[in-house]
Parts: sequence; C-alpha cells; structure tokens
Amino acid sequence: MESFADTVLYVKENSHAVRGCRHRTRSAHAGLARVRRWTPAGLLFAGRSARSEDPASSPDARGGRTCHGCSRRTSNRDLSQPRYAGYRCLARHGICANTTFDPEGRNYEGWYWYAADLQVPTLWDEARNAGLTTANMQWPVTAGAAIDFNVPQYWRAGTADDHKLLRLLSTPGLLELLERDTEALTDGADESIDGDQRRAKAAVRLLELKRPGFMTVYLASLDNVEHEHGPFSPEANATLEQIDALIGRLRAAAGGLAVVSVVSDHGFLKVDKEVHLLTAFRQHGLLDADETGHVKSWQATAWFSGATAAIRINPQAPSGTKDRVGGLLEELLKDANSGLARVLSGDEVKTIRGLPGSGFSG
Repeated sequence: MESFADTVLYVKENSHAVRGCRHRTRSAHAGLARVRRWTPAGLLFAGRSARSEDPASSPDARGGRTCHGCSRRTSNRDLSQPRYAGYRCLARHGICANTTFDPEGRNYEGWYWYAADLQVPTLWDEARNAGLTTANMQWPVTAGAAIDFNVPQYWRAGTADDHKLLRLLSTPGLLELLERDTEALTDGADESIDGDQRRAKAAVRLLELKRPGFMTVYLASLDNVEHEHGPFSPEANATLEQIDALIGRLRAAAGGLAVVSVVSDHGFLKVDKEVHLLTAFRQHGLLDADETGHVKSWQATAWFSGATAAIRINPQAPSGTKDRVGGLLEELLKDANSGLARVLSGDEVKTIRGLPGSGFSG
C-alpha cells in the first residue's frame, strides 16, 4: 500500500486480507480514502466461506431481488498447481491457521485471537496512520488491536462468562453503550444466523454512534451451514440471503458514499469423504492417545489448516522418525482412496512460505 487513493478501498478475496493484513500479493491490493466530511472510507465485511461460481448471486437467479453483497470473481484458485497460492506467506504475516499449534490440547483449542501475533501492518493500522477513526465488530485476530472502537472476536468456555470476558477485551464502555438500545451481543462462539443478526445490529449502532472512517465486520453463519449441509444447499442459500439483507442494513447505515468490500478467508467445495490422517499416525505408532482421543504423547502429528495439513516432527522423537513419516505419507499417496492429493517436502513448504516448522505438508 504505497499511497492512499482518493475514494477506494478494494480488497480481493484472500486469507491475508481477511486477517486484516497489509501484505501485498498478486491477489491483494488496497487503498484507503481521504475524506473531507464524515462518511466511511471503507466498510469491510468478512464471511468464513466464498463461492467461486454462485448461481444464486445474480438478480435473475434470485427472483429479481436486490443483492447487496454480490461480487464478480475474475479467477478461481487451482489447488492442483504446485505453488498452492492460497497458502503462501502464512509464516510472514504470523496467522497460520484457525487454531495455534497445540498437539496435546494444553491451550484448550485456542484460536489465533490476539493482534500481538500479527507480524505485518494491518488495514486498521494504515487507516489510523491516514487520520481515520477505526472500528471493528468481531473481526478475527483483533484482541488487543490498536482500533479506536473495538469489539474483538474472542471466546473460551462457550458459557455466559464469555460475554463478561468480551466486555473486558472491548474498548472500555463500548459494549455497554451498544447493548443499551439493542439485544445483548452474542459472544464470538455463536456463529449462527442469530449471532450474525446481533452482530449486525450492534455494528449498525456502532456506525451511528461513532461514525468511523474505516470499519470491519465479521459474519460467520454461512460457513457453519455449508459445513453441515454443503454449498448451494437450500439451507446455505437461505442463510446467504439473510446475510445479504444484513449487509444491506449496514450499507444503509454507512451512507451512500461508503465503499463496501465483501471478502472471505477461504472458498468452499462439496466433499464426499473425510481424511483422518492422525488415525494412520496412531496406527503406525507415531502418536499415542487415550480412549477419549486426547493425545498423551507424539513423535509426529499434523497441524490442520483447511484442506492442508502441516506435518511436524517432535524434537524429542527418536532418530529416523522423519523418514518413517515420509514413508507413511508416500504409502498413503499411492492409495487412490486415501484422500491425499500431494505431499510437499519441508523445503518446498519453506519456498512457498507455508506453515512454519513443517517437515511435510499435504
């Protein structure tokens, strides 16, 4: 981001943009507006899944209804190509997956929530540097971020106490102010359409009360529904239309001159099988787990990120463990029913700046 354009905030779909990172790649370019009177220079929405070709995205397919969040895709990512472009530079910006590497479950399934883990400047950093007021409604990796009016994404136990914790992590007094005239904001663990509706109401109120120059909003329910029912299912399409209506309300609250961008951190394809890689590791003595599945010890394990898995070797593992793992992966790769598409060596992972510390990746 070498300069600030006059009127545009444009972010193409990619994981670096969704995390709020400034890192520049072929698929991510951004500019922030200078404004003379209040109007949001940018309003950035994120969902947890995107569709490469959505038959429901055109007005004709939607029965003539207005589409607030429709966009036109210019290209689709081909994961059969060796570069695995969607996973480049993960090590550079610091956010490597949903969850941190925690093979023995000591972090209680902790996610990447903390802005301190980001290793590159973010969009809200650039906005503040340009003199814009910033705001956020439960965007990922924003706990502790330098955002003027911040309600971060965060949860732990999934109980009512999470809401108290969210109040502590938000800008002092902000959550109480937003909930004064609206429903109580759900905690970050609620990724249902009801949770999105509450986030959107709070985001509208935040726009009205604080008038930020740049704001990020996270809506999550489509991802959950597509995981359960599949993309383009009736349930997924119904959820998408509800999210689209929420975006319409947010656009109206932001005003006609606001630049709105809708982005996603990953795509979604229909699948008909699951790959249980760690089952093979357990069967070959590479990790040990109790009857509940809790890992007690491990020589090698997998760190999952979407449809990829980074294989890590325990530094205390016996000599030859990496060769054992390599042999197992090659054996699985030869099996057409294993679900493995490709195995990258540790050197190949480093070349594409993939998940750090990987002995292999596939």
